Amino acid sequence: MAICLGLATISHEIDDYAQVASDLRVGVNHMALDEERIRQERFFEGILELQKRIMQSEQSRERYGEQVEELKNCIRLNADVLTYLKSITKLEGPLTELTTKLTKAAVEASAPNAAPATVFANKALTENVANCWEYVAQLFSITHAHLNDAASYQKFYHTAHEVDAHINKMVGLAEMKMLLFDPQGTIDEALMLASELDDDNRELTLTWDKTCQLAEMGRRLRPIQNRISQVVCGRTVNNSSKGAPNVVMVKALINFSGPDFAIRKGEEMILVNNENPNFWKVRTTFGEREVPSVIFSTIGPNQEEVFKADSLQKKCISDWKRVLERTKGKLVKFYTTLFERFCKNDAVYFAHEDQMNEFLDDLDNILIAPNYDSGFLQNAYDTFTETLILLSSNRRPPRGAVTLTEGDIRAIHAPLRKIIDQANQVDRIQARVSMNAEEVQRYLKSVEDERQHIFNEIARME
Repeated sequence: MAICLGLATISHEIDDYAQVASDLRVGVNHMALDEERIRQERFFEGILELQKRIMQSEQSRERYGEQVEELKNCIRLNADVLTYLKSITKLEGPLTELTTKLTKAAVEASAPNAAPATVFANKALTENVANCWEYVAQLFSITHAHLNDAASYQKFYHTAHEVDAHINKMVGLAEMKMLLFDPQGTIDEALMLASELDDDNRELTLTWDKTCQLAEMGRRLRPIQNRISQVVCGRTVNNSSKGAPNVVMVKALINFSGPDFAIRKGEEMILVNNENPNFWKVRTTFGEREVPSVIFSTIGPNQEEVFKADSLQKKCISDWKRVLERTKGKLVKFYTTLFERFCKNDAVYFAHEDQMNEFLDDLDNILIAPNYDSGFLQNAYDTFTETLILLSSNRRPPRGAVTLTEGDIRAIHAPLRKIIDQANQVDRIQARVSMNAEEVQRYLKSVEDERQHIFNEIARME
């Protein structure tokens, strides 16, 4: 009795911890994420204590050992999620500091002794002060634009990593389902398999749609990685990307006036040197000048992002085919068991010849001809067809005989129809990928032409 009560208590605690593991409270600020991290750590310690108690009894160890390990893995996964999100929300620190600095600067500049009394008495600076604050406001607005560029860049790669992992997961699940599948060989099971195919198709279609979104995003992204590339003498050095050093082009986001030069909003120029992260040396129409880096955005092609999206599209199609092949493996098992089950009877009657022939033809073309299982399905198929007896319009089957209605035939045919539909869909998408590949090549050629043009211009100016 005491053992039963102990197991019941453990079961209840595991249910409670499972609820915690699934109830990850994800906030959007640094403090909220840190509080959730502490909460998860506390629960993890509780799970470790529970595991010690479970290991003390062979009965509880056999019943709950795997469950408690799964709980530990869930909490570890939660910790990884929180760490990942904190890598973004940590930016609230410098933004908060910036707000404080703005406030302090305004307060300090407002003091009576911020400037000698002669300045206030002899100079009318109201408009100048307003212009200075307007300039700072423009910088703040530009910073917001840089933030949007950075967010778009990171969201692109987050989605790319997520899509990549999801594709791998779909393939892994398909392989596991095929290996573990133990069919009962019933008509209801055929409908269940058709439903699973619909679910897989829905997931893979959504994944494909995401790769298309990535392809669009990749073209629109600003090459923000160029902001942190080391540029010396107008070319990148220690460049992680393949190929020769690149020229980095920048674009002015506001009008800017220096002591002996002026830059117009939208003007594009070559970045000469960025060793000072705050002031970049750029090649203006007035010559090389040092300008606050914040007023520039980096411009140029996004080869790496275009390549990434293109490779994910190809992988999505390739692995979609792999999923279909694993599903065909399941269907081979299913139809072999189904036919063996029907063949336990002396005869199987049916009246809808066209539907039966369509089913048998599709089965032969999709599963038997490729010979996935060394002929086992072929043997079961041959025996099944020999067992079939077509009923004429005025003939009824014997009492108690096995009879396949039109609905039954459609049901066992349904998984094969789903396979055909998905294969056709994949072929259509494959054609689109081939067209995209040609478009990518044209894009890369235009990039190379533009790069060569810039190099020629630099050589001419030098």
